[in-house]
Amino acid sequence: LARVMYLKNPLIQRGVSVKQLYVWGQGWTVKAANDEVQQVIDDFLYDPKNDDVVGSHEARMNLEVALQVDGNVFFCFFVNRANGRVRVRTIPFNEVDEVICNPDDAKESWFYKRIWTEQRFDPANGSIATVSQIAYYPDWRYTPVSQMPVSINGNQVHWDKPVYHVKVGGFSNW
Repeated sequence: LARVMYLKNPLIQRGVSVKQLYVWGQGWTVKAANDEVQQVIDDFLYDPKNDDVVGSHEARMNLEVALQVDGNVFFCFFVNRANGRVRVRTIPFNEVDEVICNPDDAKESWFYKRIWTEQRFDPANGSIATVSQIAYYPDWRYTPVSQMPVSINGNQVHWDKPVYHVKVGGFSNW
């Protein structure tokens, strides 16, 4: 409903645009005190593979709209174990079906259950097949010391792709 209202109502579009311009209108600068740390930050932000998600001004403006309209952004980090480089992507809000939390602390997220439809292209005949997928992604802060399940209910847990969840516009226990 929020997406439809954003697309159809010019007053809502304007409100989102004003906040978007307020937050990112003059750009931003990240400056570390240490040159080596600065190099790591620059390598991450200005990596061409991250540019369309977080590196460019346009990407950050688009993320602000998504955050205001959906109230949530799910960043997924893909770490190259060989060189330590990190590629960041977002998981669409409508693909996150459930947030699994610590049973003793509902504010401590453990996993994000993702359900999506994958399109697979067959170059031999030019056809595209759709396949439903389910997977679990750990919260970036969740590092269990004992049990790290490979799967949950037969669905893969992607320990190598942690998720950082940003949410706005709700109560802390939502």
